Amino acid sequence: MPLVPIIAAPGICKSLSDYGAAKNTQLSGRYTDGNHIRFVAGSAEKIGGWVSISGITGLIGIPRAAKSWRDQNAMPRLAIGTETHLYAWDGATLSDITPLRTIASGTLGNNPFTTTSSSSLVTVADASATLVNGDWVSYSGAATFNNVTVNGWYPVQNVNPGVGYQITVATVASGSGAGGGASVVFSYPRELLGNNPFTTTSGSNVVTVTDSNHGALTNDYVTFAGAATFNGVTLNGQYPLTVVNANSYTVIAATTASGTGSGGGAAVQVTHNISMSVLSLTNPVAYGVGVYGTGPYGYSQGTVATGSAGWSLDRYGSQILASPIGGTIYVYDPAKGGTAYPLLNAPNNILAMFVTPERFVTALGTLSSRMQMAWADQNDYTNWTTLPTNTANSGRTLQGGTQFVAGLPVRGGVSLLFSDKAVFSMNYSGDNFVYATPEASDNASILSLHAVAVLGEAAYWMGNGDFWTWNGAVQPLPSDDIREYVYRDLNPLYVSKTWVMAIRSKKEIWFNYVSAGSSEIDSYVIYHIDQQCWSIGKWSGLLGSGLRTAGIDADLFFNPICLDVNGLAYQHEVGTDDAAQPLDANVTFSPIDASNGNQNLDVFGFLPDFSRLIGNISLTVNVRQYPQDPNSVSGPFILTPNDTNPYQDIRADGKMVGFEIDSNVLGGDFNCGVHRLNIQPSGARI
Repeated sequence: MPLVPIIAAPGICKSLSDYGAAKNTQLSGRYTDGNHIRFVAGSAEKIGGWVSISGITGLIGIPRAAKSWRDQNAMPRLAIGTETHLYAWDGATLSDITPLRTIASGTLGNNPFTTTSSSSLVTVADASATLVNGDWVSYSGAATFNNVTVNGWYPVQNVNPGVGYQITVATVASGSGAGGGASVVFSYPRELLGNNPFTTTSGSNVVTVTDSNHGALTNDYVTFAGAATFNGVTLNGQYPLTVVNANSYTVIAATTASGTGSGGGAAVQVTHNISMSVLSLTNPVAYGVGVYGTGPYGYSQGTVATGSAGWSLDRYGSQILASPIGGTIYVYDPAKGGTAYPLLNAPNNILAMFVTPERFVTALGTLSSRMQMAWADQNDYTNWTTLPTNTANSGRTLQGGTQFVAGLPVRGGVSLLFSDKAVFSMNYSGDNFVYATPEASDNASILSLHAVAVLGEAAYWMGNGDFWTWNGAVQPLPSDDIREYVYRDLNPLYVSKTWVMAIRSKKEIWFNYVSAGSSEIDSYVIYHIDQQCWSIGKWSGLLGSGLRTAGIDADLFFNPICLDVNGLAYQHEVGTDDAAQPLDANVTFSPIDASNGNQNLDVFGFLPDFSRLIGNISLTVNVRQYPQDPNSVSGPFILTPNDTNPYQDIRADGKMVGFEIDSNVLGGDFNCGVHRLNIQPSGARI
């Protein structure tokens, strides 16, 4: 009996019925379902697996952003922004670098700074300071003396309690002595609470904290140090808080109080993390309401989208810059350590931040207008005031939407800016205007801050109702096969969590989104650039790891790195397993017919073909009489890599025949070749 090759076009097709996707009299057709598979040279294969990164654990908050950069020693580092915290990983150690809020300020005594000739070390006199080495402090109003001006942000070192501390300045002192004047204003991130600031209730783990004029918001994080144990409770460490009033809040202790009363002692130090904002989103527009085609499928006019807290991250030399949505820009310098500190003079209320290829730090959305952009001087990122002598731009307002959403560099001389309605190119001109910012498209908006990635010199993003690319001009990606499937399944309440990642080695763009019925990233589709086709998949159902919420391509590291909803990190494209557990990968070939379905087929056998097969794989053959019928299933048949006669005897009949392949064993892997069916027409006809 003849063996007939089954020719499958690359990519998953979800836009047609099974029969419509496979309709062809030459026994060729389409894959119509799958999970954890990709297409390479037209063939379906299992995606790479991942292994956990042992040094990245215990993140607080769901990760929403990641960025790699090189430090002052050219060593790769990774910044991770969660919904509540900011971290830096040096390949071995994870550090909490979340910026701290200024909670103590005032004026230092007359001439508080002392220099030593030919040294950049400055001693600061402040007997009342409550600081530790690594705290960042700022000064303003200091007068220049001995060739030293102490204004700006500095990390503290050599703390001498009851006397003061030291800082290192940018210049070497020309003389020894005290100076700075009588008007030096200081800002500190740490102070002492009053005596016995904690109050417990017997049998409860809720502790009330007295902290006058704390300025915190509910769900902010506070850190205590130096607290004494009382009533069985010790409050040292970091805690989320719930505001009671302007002078107190509550935290949850690790133990239940054994008594009622106040305690903690007189040496309790407190620091407050900055408050994280949630971007306010306008109601999405229903598909077909208003201008034709506005808004994605499945949106309801009355739906209120839920914002997501997060960070813009970008590298600036050996430093990493970080901007929380609705905040300012912060700097982390691994050479100086400590936490991230505010970039001097940077705008507030920023919606997005990035660094152009020409090293201009750019802020999108400002306090005065959510469609206003600004950038710092090319030679001094602390200078944001437009002057004839610099290249800063203190404010340019664009037309095309109600607010900026995202921005990123694409290639030399070109960056892209995204609003909730349009996309703009930011073209370096080098003239007095520095950049031209023409509108590239007025109907190619973006879903979220991180819903865009760059591969090569092209950008790819997920917008309201379509997938887009820019490679000199804005164009929709060819997504007819999966577009409606994705946007009907997309949960409109959580579009702000959408994120996109490029995998350069595979020429792929991964679009990660929240599906209907979920509140967290659980689904993805992959665009295969060279083949212009798509794969689909689910992060839900993984055995060894959780839903992916952020990630980056290999870039400075050997492999892509992704982070999950539990705050754990993984190297991707390593092996074939899900963090030492089997990674289930499957693909479905849609039932095809012969003779236009006019005649039954007798299916006698299946001869598999794999260019790579590791571990046992499951084969199921599906037959139908008519397109709307349920499958009549033969199998599963177990295919083994070392089988010298892999031919599978099958006894089935119908007008249509298809198959499924499933690898769900530890170490399993496959790459499909051209499978063949042993079929012949039978006598039955319509």
